[in-house]
Amino acid sequence: MRRAAGFSLIELMIAMAVGLGLVAAVSLMFASTRGARAELERTGRMVDNGRYAQDLLAEDLRLAGYWGELPLATFATVVPDPCATVPAALGWRAAAPATVPAPVVGHGDGAEPIPECLPDRLPGTDVVVVRRVATDTTPLGALAAGAPYLQASRCPSDVEPFAMATTAAGLPLRNANCTGPIDPRGLVVRLYYVARCNDCGRDAVPTLKRAELRAERLVVVPLVEGVENLRVDHGFDVDGDGVADRYLRGRSGVAGQADDDWGNVVAVRVHLLVRTAELPVGHVDRATYRLGLSGEVGPFGDGFKRTAFASAVRLVNPAGRRE
Repeated sequence: MRRAAGFSLIELMIAMAVGLGLVAAVSLMFASTRGARAELERTGRMVDNGRYAQDLLAEDLRLAGYWGELPLATFATVVPDPCATVPAALGWRAAAPATVPAPVVGHGDGAEPIPECLPDRLPGTDVVVVRRVATDTTPLGALAAGAPYLQASRCPSDVEPFAMATTAAGLPLRNANCTGPIDPRGLVVRLYYVARCNDCGRDAVPTLKRAELRAERLVVVPLVEGVENLRVDHGFDVDGDGVADRYLRGRSGVAGQADDDWGNVVAVRVHLLVRTAELPVGHVDRATYRLGLSGEVGPFGDGFKRTAFASAVRLVNPAGRRE
């Protein structure tokens, strides 16, 4: 008889079992690799967000106190209401004694009171206010409606050193030859803070936001997701050489001392705590994080991964005028 060809039922069952085992092993390896890759991407986004937030704050802080063509004379500095939106309340006074607003002011524990105009601010976090003017001038015929502008006089015959207004009629100062008006610069007032949500009502992801003065109103713009804490230490120049001599959370409270005047802040140390936007699987955060002079926070005991970021920023304009 011709020998039978092919597989027996037992051989077929054994082959199927081995094949299913291999498929299961490959599937588990794929799932593990996919999970590890997703976790790596989440961690990478967290680190990128922290670095981006650092760079964003540092760039604006370096420009703080830039007043354009305003002569480098000594003006008294004041701390206006950070929620103010009309020119008369922004800290600018041209008549003697002339005043300008402090370029950087901190609000929070140990600093100035928290502004009431910041929606959904996360409790226990700082607010830092940055003031300056735009790096580009604006022709008088192209002023944005309702927006405040600073016009610095270059004409010796002008009575006042600068003007602050929202219309061309309120900006009469002239150029160096006294032959025509000088183009003003838009006023920049920005409040950086941490909100409890990015798109409030739809998520609960803590987010670095910015409230910016635009045409006599504050407009809130989300900047970086995952930032859940912001703390700022302020470097005061006490001997007038443009170098920070003492870092404090806020003013010292000693009347008459240099470290009791926000106008003497020439550097800041920014501390950020950033977490993943999504909840990782199987992670428990038991670490503590030091955020400068405000001390440590944590452990949180939840499943989010976190990283603390710290950077030191020199305020080029206030410090440079003292050198």
